[in-house]
Amino acid sequence: MTDRYARINYGYTGKSCAHYTSGMKPNECLQGSHDAQDAVSISLLVSNLLSFVANPTIGSISDARGRKLILVPGIALAILPTVVFVIINFHKTMSPAWYFVTKGLTGLIDWLPIIISSMADILPSKWRAPCFGLLYAGFALGVAVAPLLALLLDDKGIAIVSAAIGAGAWIFTVVALPETLSRDIADGVYDARIREDIVERHKLSSILTRPIEELKIINRNNLFRLLAVITFLSRMVFGGVYALLVYYLQHELDFNKRDVAHMLLISGLLAIFVLTALFKSLNDLIGERRIIIFASISGVIQFFLFGIASSKQMIFVTSSLLAFVGLSIFVTSSLLGFVSLSSPTIAAVQSNNVEVDEQGHAQGALFSISSLAEAVGPLLLRSIYYGVHSRHTHLHGLDHGVMFIFASTVYLLAVLFAVALPAKKANSRIDKLTSFFVDRKESKRRMINDITMNDGGDIFGEVPVDE
Repeated sequence: MTDRYARINYGYTGKSCAHYTSGMKPNECLQGSHDAQDAVSISLLVSNLLSFVANPTIGSISDARGRKLILVPGIALAILPTVVFVIINFHKTMSPAWYFVTKGLTGLIDWLPIIISSMADILPSKWRAPCFGLLYAGFALGVAVAPLLALLLDDKGIAIVSAAIGAGAWIFTVVALPETLSRDIADGVYDARIREDIVERHKLSSILTRPIEELKIINRNNLFRLLAVITFLSRMVFGGVYALLVYYLQHELDFNKRDVAHMLLISGLLAIFVLTALFKSLNDLIGERRIIIFASISGVIQFFLFGIASSKQMIFVTSSLLAFVGLSIFVTSSLLGFVSLSSPTIAAVQSNNVEVDEQGHAQGALFSISSLAEAVGPLLLRSIYYGVHSRHTHLHGLDHGVMFIFASTVYLLAVLFAVALPAKKANSRIDKLTSFFVDRKESKRRMINDITMNDGGDIFGEVPVDE
């Protein structure tokens, strides 16, 4: 998109902007890059604000009408930008703005919380976190594979393949995806909504305030409030960083298409490995609460390393993570695998603490908070990045990475809120680590009671053990 903006908006006629390193790029390419970043930020803002307003209501509708009724138009809307991208590649004078307009409209129906709700309909509590992880592993596979297409195909080929994959997903949804919501549950929710509408149908205010009313589920208890805060903080910086990361790497560290593909391949493969091979074992061992804490700590480390990275060469550190300065973007990107544990685990905890007829409503509200965060994130981080540049500040070589250091600090706040999560509600069952200590306490209790009995102390009853 940078090259297209440079040609349309600034009359650039040279070779592709991607051929230049950051210090050699023509001014038209630099201006085109800024326009592309602005377009990305604005489209994400529009999309996420629409999702923020629509998600809770769409989720509630899916509780009453079924999941598939929402998924079919939602996925169709999601592939619309890809179709526009194909048209843009065959019309050299067409503005990229059309792509970003359709990208913004995808926020009207966010299909991801509906998919999560569908899985929750048929999964027991203890399997939800790892199974949600498998869903996110699918996204990681896309992150890993998609950039490789850029090395094998030209822009037209990439556009056509992307549109074909999207069309295939939509056809599969229509033809093969079953409805997971029980008809009895859907009818019960629908009847309840009908009674509400009869009472409120003459009040325009009830229609305008419906999204806010649906969001109130977030304030139901302390657990939901903590999950909402953790989601907002983590998604604000995560969404902001990854919306702008490629442009940052190309402009500051001279990344080309191959470098970006390699970095995303590493990130994607590590995420797939963690979400598929490790997630279930980690969940059994330490529970959902500690996974959220661990994933948030990984975010702190990852974004801090992004902030101080000064080269794209891979530096392999085998014995210690103390050698932070100069650590490669490639190495830091591998931490994405552990950061990716956060979202499916939070969704699972939310799902485990609502009734079967509230899954869509609960996930919609949670993803609404996520959308608001991802609307704010890119704008906030861009303002920090350009604010530092405009003042020509030099923070011991860290001026380019200040937005990442800020992101790391925000993630640290998420860690503190994650520590405050109540273990009994956050965990779907007693994890093995907690069970180990409980068993030790119980063994100690029995041993002391046996000694007391053998010494004739049974007349005093069992001797309590300090907890």
